[in-house]
Amino acid sequence: SDYANWIGGARRLHRGTGAPGSPERASRGTATLDARYWDAGAGGYNMTADDTPDGIVRLRAAHHDATPNANAIMITNLVQLALLTGDSRYADRAAAIPQAFAGDIARSAPGHSGRV
Repeated sequence: SDYANWIGGARRLHRGTGAPGSPERASRGTATLDARYWDAGAGGYNMTADDTPDGIVRLRAAHHDATPNANAIMITNLVQLALLTGDSRYADRAAAIPQAFAGDIARSAPGHSGRV
């Protein structure tokens, strides 16, 4: 969630101030998330990187807890990056996240909507 929120911050900084370099920072952060956190088999982002040495399991969830879930945040970030950069790979990845969690969402829609 740190990366997802950081990417969102860089994206909003650019939108609010036109800060140069912000889209590139957001793109680099997204590349790191894609390389280290994306679950290529099931889809969606894991909560820990693939090189975390002391992790027993890698959690991959889409439900909201006390804070919004990183996968949900990344949908917004990816759509905005697709619009900002014109790179359709961001839009494709954004579309893949809800598909990855479709079964979970169907079983508990309120837990995934932010409206309980």
